Amino acid sequence: MTPLVSIIVPVYNVENYLEFCVNSLIRQTLKNIEIILVDDGSPDKSPKICDNFIQKDSRIKVIHKRNEGLGMARNSGLKIASGKYVMFIDSDDYIDLNTVEILYTNAIKNNLDLIGYKYDRFTNEGPYILNNQEYNIRLFSAKRDIRNQALYIFIDNPHLMKNNEEKCFGSACTILYKRELIKKYNIKFHSERNLMSEDYIFNYDFLQKSNIIGYIPIELYHYRNNNSSLTNTYRLDRIIKAVDFCQFIENKFISDYYSVDKATFFSMSYFFNMIRVYFNFILCSPKLTWKEKKEWYNNQIKNKYFTRFVNSYKLDKDYPLYLRISLIIIRYRLFLLQYFFSKIYQTFRTIKI
Repeated sequence: MTPLVSIIVPVYNVENYLEFCVNSLIRQTLKNIEIILVDDGSPDKSPKICDNFIQKDSRIKVIHKRNEGLGMARNSGLKIASGKYVMFIDSDDYIDLNTVEILYTNAIKNNLDLIGYKYDRFTNEGPYILNNQEYNIRLFSAKRDIRNQALYIFIDNPHLMKNNEEKCFGSACTILYKRELIKKYNIKFHSERNLMSEDYIFNYDFLQKSNIIGYIPIELYHYRNNNSSLTNTYRLDRIIKAVDFCQFIENKFISDYYSVDKATFFSMSYFFNMIRVYFNFILCSPKLTWKEKKEWYNNQIKNKYFTRFVNSYKLDKDYPLYLRISLIIIRYRLFLLQYFFSKIYQTFRTIKI
């Protein structure tokens, strides 16, 4: 029997979390699914755990491959997926037991090309549950609305959006995709080693080909706060990577017939978020000396794209004060103020957590 949904799980160095993740998939209320575990050359016990699961459930398939990163692992899973729809789960996370049924039922009912949903964050694993939250599905069928949602992927701060819009389709892990469109238009993930935020590009490309999409504003996906995860890896080149990414997406927007103004604003909005995040991250790091932090900071602000950004990016007066202050500090390259602003942000963030 052809599966209704293929669930692709890239696996790397998650021996402590993998069983909990996969068990949340095995126990889904929608039974006609396939689960594809992609061992991305993991050096721990994860490959053996994957093979053990084959003996436990005939719906599970395992791919063993050399390590190439998350994007390439997902592409490997797509090559053998056979479901009408496909979804991606990270191997240290989990989903509610009726997640696939909720998504698939709504996708079929509304003939959706894509349906997104929300996630929460956790540190300690909770019990598996059936999610019975009430919800109203939000549908987008006008091409203009779908193209706007494609741009909103690249804004992480809701205050930068207009008309109280919400970022609905950022992470590949919180979306169910119609596999037919992926196959028809040969939509693939880039390698995150070459281009950061690889799932943003995948979702953007998919939305360009979509006719009707949906969004359910309930938290069905549970994202582990894992300090060793890819997004928390300590790297000094992230702003340079962000420059490469922003130049790539700006050209992509223009080639897809967005206006130059929109292409510039949305690519630079992504850059604004990245430099704020990584200035905070690096300047608050206990691993670097004061001298090393200042040297790193000075190297970042010499970049030509950085100069272009500070000379052209603007925020309206109705944006929150902290964003406007942050932009002023960045624009005038005020290292001391940036340092203290970052420390204050980190303090409040720690208190909140």
